[in-house]
Amino acid sequence: MGKLIGLDRLKKEMFMPVVQVRDITRARIATVEEKKKLGLQDRDVLVDSAMHGRRIISRRELVSNFRELDGRIIKLRGWKSGKNYNILGNSGLKAFAMRIPTGYVLSYRGKKISGGKDYVVCRADSAGGPLITESQVVKRERFRRMFTVPMTDHLRDSMNGKVVKRESKVEVPSIVKDVQVNIPQYPENKVVETDKVIETNKYNIIGQVVDIENRALGYVVRDPKGKVMDLTEANVMLLATRRLLGNATFVVDEHTGKQWLRGVGIQLKELPKKRINS
Repeated sequence: MGKLIGLDRLKKEMFMPVVQVRDITRARIATVEEKKKLGLQDRDVLVDSAMHGRRIISRRELVSNFRELDGRIIKLRGWKSGKNYNILGNSGLKAFAMRIPTGYVLSYRGKKISGGKDYVVCRADSAGGPLITESQVVKRERFRRMFTVPMTDHLRDSMNGKVVKRESKVEVPSIVKDVQVNIPQYPENKVVETDKVIETNKYNIIGQVVDIENRALGYVVRDPKGKVMDLTEANVMLLATRRLLGNATFVVDEHTGKQWLRGVGIQLKELPKKRINS
């Protein structure tokens, strides 16, 4: 057993800034008794979020602002009043996080949580620093589904066409090695325009990047100004979590926690392939 620490022993310097890109939360339709007790009429959906607190919204707001965990539209005809359902919503909340250090055990709400995996997450206080006294412990798998780090130098350099070495592992799924951003050296693999309608004010995937053995390395992406670049799957995932992709979305499997990209109006596997020497 490692050294025991409590939330009161954590320092602000231990936390890094993160962004909650999606809010995995619980919601339920109020029962008849709850509606009478709380005086609910049009707004009868109770939402309980660890980061955003408890609130009451309408059914229209629920369907408009939230999705099933697999990204599908919520269909209320299958919901039963009084039963909690896990749902997914966009967030954008600026927060702070730290991984519980290896070799330590965190005392949290009467439980002892071993270090090395899970995260302590909290909102910002009035001064813009971590509000440690209202921290939540989030398991590693859920942390990766809900939070991302702000734009890093590594991602910014990749999007500017620079070849850089990755110095540290970013907390995103399926990291692959960086691919060289030289457009394109092989005329026979030139990316062609897709006939699908895409959003011109966002980044859009227009091709796949594979090695000579046809193994996936990443995607060819066009930015809002028309610049084309090769990005790793991890970097494209980051764009998706920041809602910067126009023709693909980020999907999470409710049961396994697996994460992947899903094309919007396109089939990603059917896009033209650009082969490079990895």
